[in-house]
Amino acid sequence: MRRDDWLRRDLPAVAGLTLIALAVRLAGIGESLYGDELHTFVAADVPSLGDVVGAMQLTEDNPPLFYFVEWVLARVGDPTVFLRLPSLVLGTATVPLVYALGRRTVGRTAGLVAAALIALSPFAIVFSYEARAYTMLGFFAALSTLALLIALDTGRLRWFALFTLASAAALYTHYTAVFVLGVQGAWALWHHRDRARELLLSYAAVAVAFLPWLPYMADQGGQDKPGLPVIEALFGFSLESVGRYTVTLLAGHHLYPLREVAGRTALLVLGVALALALAGTVLRARRSGAARPGPGLQLIVLLAFATPVGVLIYCAVGPDIYISRYLFASLPAIAVLLGALLTYPRPPLRELAVLLALGALAVGTARALDASRDRPAFREAAQIVDDSAAPGDPVVEYLFAPVQGIFARHLAINFEEPHPLTQMYGNSDPGAWERIERAERFFVVLPWGPGARAGAVPPRVARRFRVAEQRDWPGLVRIGVLVYERRNR
Repeated sequence: MRRDDWLRRDLPAVAGLTLIALAVRLAGIGESLYGDELHTFVAADVPSLGDVVGAMQLTEDNPPLFYFVEWVLARVGDPTVFLRLPSLVLGTATVPLVYALGRRTVGRTAGLVAAALIALSPFAIVFSYEARAYTMLGFFAALSTLALLIALDTGRLRWFALFTLASAAALYTHYTAVFVLGVQGAWALWHHRDRARELLLSYAAVAVAFLPWLPYMADQGGQDKPGLPVIEALFGFSLESVGRYTVTLLAGHHLYPLREVAGRTALLVLGVALALALAGTVLRARRSGAARPGPGLQLIVLLAFATPVGVLIYCAVGPDIYISRYLFASLPAIAVLLGALLTYPRPPLRELAVLLALGALAVGTARALDASRDRPAFREAAQIVDDSAAPGDPVVEYLFAPVQGIFARHLAINFEEPHPLTQMYGNSDPGAWERIERAERFFVVLPWGPGARAGAVPPRVARRFRVAEQRDWPGLVRIGVLVYERRNR
């Protein structure tokens, strides 16, 4: 397709999909940092860039690029918001990137459908406002693949340079990038032996660039800390879990069970769409004669399976870590492969399969973005305290789980003003309440549920104080704030 035709026919559609992707990703950008995002906060909340590696070595098993970027952004603005910008920007930018990758490998129509799948994928959306490295990984995996294809076609040095930089960036973002990079190299050497010299130089440059990190990588493996064994214990490993986490990569949510977010009906519709596409593909192949897949489609198939197969091989020799987010490097290729599958049948089967698949993902996206599935509203609770508390007013936080360390800081990192904070889990601390009830007013932040307000303070405190104000917010954990004031004597 000539450049003018592309601008006229595809640019409006790609731009529209990118704007849709941005809009649905912006919907969650203001949610509170939660869970593993606090690891990112700790790594970024250090005095100097040189301290980042030491901070992340305590809790992380990942390379440092994402955390270096986060450290810089934490100095630009509110870190509880700005730490999500890389995921937002790169997650949105992946949509046109996937289109370009699909257009070059399997055709423009399949590329457009692949871009729509990424734009509407609940999993891709949620991780686009998650302060974690996975969306950056997917972006650089797609960029390196596209740069490699253009470099092999044109032979131009600047594209090999971009491929080298994107590959090094992917590897410095997450170790699972190695599976994608390995497949890229093997495919390129097989189909483009005339470019072997340039390819080998590019891979040598990536290897040299990664050398400085190898000592730290070895040290990560020797740290006595949680990480991969915890993932193994939490998520388990079975044939059923492999299937579930693979489907979750496109249609699920990492904080909720697959059926709860996508819904049984939407999953069924998605399955019907894929079944129709497969049936249409078989029918077309029989009528026109089965042709050997071209090099572009071969690459996409290999990349789509590269990370799932690579992680499975790792599970055979190490901890069982087959979970959706560790497959993210293959998500762009999976979208392109599904785009090719859905658009291969003849009309009207093609249009029906595409509409059903996109409709199923749209339903999952709507459910994932529902307020009832927001992360716990620690930011909003902290804002109430900041706005209403006088200096010295005590704050009691009931922890929703018996956590410690960084995971006990969900509320505290959102305070803009200092507050005397007492944390409790389960039974109240009598000594703490003796100190708290000397104040004229205090605040209680707690997981909201049946009977939560009644048990928020000991009976003797309830006799002396009244609830002057209360607020609560829905989400993964419903968070409530109670403002207690001393009763008139």
